[in-house]
Amino acid sequence: GQTYIFKFIPQGTDEQWNKIPILRISDHSLIGKTDIDLRNTAGWSFDFDRFQAITCYDPKNEGKPAAAEGSKLSIYETEEGYYVDLELESLDPYNLAGKPTTIDLHFEGPVTII
Repeated sequence: GQTYIFKFIPQGTDEQWNKIPILRISDHSLIGKTDIDLRNTAGWSFDFDRFQAITCYDPKNEGKPAAAEGSKLSIYETEEGYYVDLELESLDPYNLAGKPTTIDLHFEGPVTII
């Protein structure tokens, strides 16, 4: 299947040299939904940068960074492309400071489909 790639590139930024957050949607049934429970819903992944990818919680992958309780996503099509509202908190087991990584993104625009 196809994957929808949302690259959150600040205007005027050259993406080649910057760590840009990327949301990937592989389950197309998520599109058109609001307040998706990211901790318990598969079909998406989010890269904070090239090195840290977050997905839903999977008990088989206890060591992998996963969305924390309360993380949610709204995503739907608009005339300009897509509307994305993402509130994501990740508890990374390897983060020595023990602090969650959080991001709050609002995006309206085009999508890359691969």
